[in-house]
Amino acid sequence: MGSCPYCAATTLDGDTICYSCGRVLANSSIMEHRIHLQKDRHSKVSAYKMTSAPKRRGIVQNDRGRTKNILKGRKNRFRSLIMLGLVAFIMLSPQAREMTIGKIGDVKEFIMNPTLGYLVYDIEADYTLNRIISLENEDLDTTEYYNETFPISQDIYALEGSGPIYTHTDGTPDTPNQKIQDVLSTEIRIDGESINVPLERSAIRSYAEAITTPSGHKIWWPGTSGSGNKFCIGGPCVKVTAFLDPGQSMSYEYLVTISTKSYTWWSDVDEGVDPRIPGFTSGILEEHSGTFDDFENRGAGERADDFTAMRWYDKNRPNYAIDATGASVIAAVTAIDSNLPEGNQNAFKFAKAAFDYIRENIVYYTEPGSGSAALSGPACLAAGQGDCDEQTNAFLSLL
Repeated sequence: MGSCPYCAATTLDGDTICYSCGRVLANSSIMEHRIHLQKDRHSKVSAYKMTSAPKRRGIVQNDRGRTKNILKGRKNRFRSLIMLGLVAFIMLSPQAREMTIGKIGDVKEFIMNPTLGYLVYDIEADYTLNRIISLENEDLDTTEYYNETFPISQDIYALEGSGPIYTHTDGTPDTPNQKIQDVLSTEIRIDGESINVPLERSAIRSYAEAITTPSGHKIWWPGTSGSGNKFCIGGPCVKVTAFLDPGQSMSYEYLVTISTKSYTWWSDVDEGVDPRIPGFTSGILEEHSGTFDDFENRGAGERADDFTAMRWYDKNRPNYAIDATGASVIAAVTAIDSNLPEGNQNAFKFAKAAFDYIRENIVYYTEPGSGSAALSGPACLAAGQGDCDEQTNAFLSLL
């Protein structure tokens, strides 16, 4: 028997630590091992020893008995130097730089230029939109309820409404309207139940007739024939009221399955319109487009009343978004007219020329939203650049 040199507690032969104070006994092999592997506290350099079993080059053992490859960092630094040299060669070598920039330019041109060929989109597609609502009642004392309103998606036709696209005065049958969005089903999955919502606008289920799930949640589709939060505003909808006990959480899903079809209102194959797309055979061309005077007949004159003002839309902005009186607009129209036949009255011909003018003279750009209003048509033309909203303002100002 012996004693601990630190606390004088009794120790047994072969003890490596003192079981009273926990210190390592100085005469033990572990103490010698730790001293051999101790770290230099001033230089902060780690000490290592060779592994007990043969290992590959660079493998050593630290003070905790773990193996480490001390050459790995050197190899990584060597690879980094190789990559740095390669980048420097590309940037400094005229031949390599020219080839690299050329490849980047080709990719950029392909992405930005829509006239290089067809971009492949599905002519028909079926898909399901799924919205998941997650709720949590953080109140630990009171039951809470949560209201949610979902608009019921509607079928969409190529021409507003469901009447024919074209009617003819020579006895030719009407050109039928094409449905380009067909809503197949609307469904709510809640509380382990699947509830199918009728697609007919006439199908009404009032709050008094609401479906109640086992947990007390209510689902109904009331229509727009009333006021208050029990009815829809602006169009048909589905309403859900979910009740949550204190500290309870839940989630439910709103699913809409839709069948869609591509459609074109333009028939010019030279502009990249795929003839396989529905609507191509009856799309707009100069040969069967009307004159400016025919615009008065659109919607029994309603369209002309709504959209032929020289200035239009100044809500929440310092000027008019669409302004045909701006100097840059007048200059652009003069340039467009100079390239058209004298006395041109074809509405499509001018609209197409205005569209081409925008595409050729306005650079598309995007920037993070600043909270300010989009540039007006005249400002976009003067700046020579604009995002999709601003280029639309410019195009409509020209028209």
